[in-house]
Amino acid sequence: MKSVLPLLVLASIATTAHAETGVWQGYRALGVPEAQLAALDFITVDGMRQGGLVDRVIADQRTADRCGVKVDCHCDSLRRRGLRFGAFGTIGHLGDLWTVELTLVDAHGCTVEASELLSESLADAEIASRLAVLARRLSTPQGRVVATATGTERDVDSTPAIVTSFTRQQLKALQIRRLDDLLPFVPGYDVVDANWGSTILNQGLQSTLLFLSNGIPLINAQTHFRSLDRDFRASLPQFDKIEIVRGPGSVLYGQNAFLGVINLISEIPTRREAVVDAGVSTSSLRTEEVWARAGENRGRYAFTAAVDAGRRIGPTTLVDDSPQATLGLSPPVFGNAGETKNAADTWFDTTVRVDLDNRLQLTFQNFTNDSNWELSPFGALLDEGQGGYWKKTHRIYAVAGQHPLYVEDLASVTLQARVSRYEFYSDENFVVQPLWPDGPEPAPGGRDLRLGIRSLQGNPDPRVANQLDVRVVHDLENVVTNRLMGGI
Repeated sequence: MKSVLPLLVLASIATTAHAETGVWQGYRALGVPEAQLAALDFITVDGMRQGGLVDRVIADQRTADRCGVKVDCHCDSLRRRGLRFGAFGTIGHLGDLWTVELTLVDAHGCTVEASELLSESLADAEIASRLAVLARRLSTPQGRVVATATGTERDVDSTPAIVTSFTRQQLKALQIRRLDDLLPFVPGYDVVDANWGSTILNQGLQSTLLFLSNGIPLINAQTHFRSLDRDFRASLPQFDKIEIVRGPGSVLYGQNAFLGVINLISEIPTRREAVVDAGVSTSSLRTEEVWARAGENRGRYAFTAAVDAGRRIGPTTLVDDSPQATLGLSPPVFGNAGETKNAADTWFDTTVRVDLDNRLQLTFQNFTNDSNWELSPFGALLDEGQGGYWKKTHRIYAVAGQHPLYVEDLASVTLQARVSRYEFYSDENFVVQPLWPDGPEPAPGGRDLRLGIRSLQGNPDPRVANQLDVRVVHDLENVVTNRLMGGI
């Protein structure tokens, strides 16, 4: 008994330390009878408790009466109680139109952690179930809700796949702006520096991943994104969440999802107030970046837009001696020593997403990156202004919609459809050997090595992937989900 007792005490202390109490600070209501409002308060408290952010919820309607929608006032009330998380809301009822907005605040930094908005025509009997879902989503930690593995939002613990999720706040705290820096945090993944970019290894294998942008597959059958920066580059400050599914994903997403799926997600805002975020950064290796994001949710419509642009010169390389001629002569002649004169790598990304009445979503995205290199793949130092380059553009157009076919308290059937077009443009200057003015005269019909060796290639007309995806989703209590999916 003496050896067991300390373990029991420690377990009790650990359980207490992780317990969190939240406060439901009530609604400001318009057009809702007091008896119905009391019932909706109870439903909201129960939904918050189910979300998992807090273990228990205290109801305090008086705070909403005093503070209204002033976040600072709600934070002060929480601090006086010694509590961190609290939520409040506004609710209005006119005819058959219900408008509800829930806001979750963190008193530590007095910040809005999450919000949920509903503005729909509903029968009085339907508002309770919809409100329960809103409250549960409000108090579910963002990193615990994933959609990539199953195609619909689910708690990570009930998802039948291994999913790693990174939120915008986590990326900002870790100062991560590139996929090269993010992927080594995922078990089983590694990024290896290579010529013209970085190679992603998944369980030691390359070319086993499918990239998605807001659920839309970026299918490139020719290169399959073998190398980051060369084949694909996306700046992360413009995204709200990165979800990485470890394991096969071809059942949902088709070709290329052999051992994993990486989904870059730009979320539609849930707050009614306009959200504007912008910044400028500079970092090592002569890197500068500027970005801006804006979004708003007005109930019937919502939008998010982002732009990100930057340049990176990178490190210089001192070459003492390099092969001047890599083809046509054996052994090669060495020379052309010196230091690389780096041209700047640049990128420009844009994202626009529009949601209409929670039924129709429109998406446009453009990722453009120009990468330059000053050493040939065989080690030769290339002449200043005569280096190689890769210019790549990825462009996405998509229209998606959903329509409820059957809705009850415990089950629903929803029809989902999406039409998308993915375009890939490339312009490449593949330089193997620098200019060689003192090189040998070419043989009759042979290659003139004095002019260097390079190859211009690419596709000014895009490689295109047109996709139609149709799904019927049956959802029961978010515990058991059955799906019938058809797609072309």
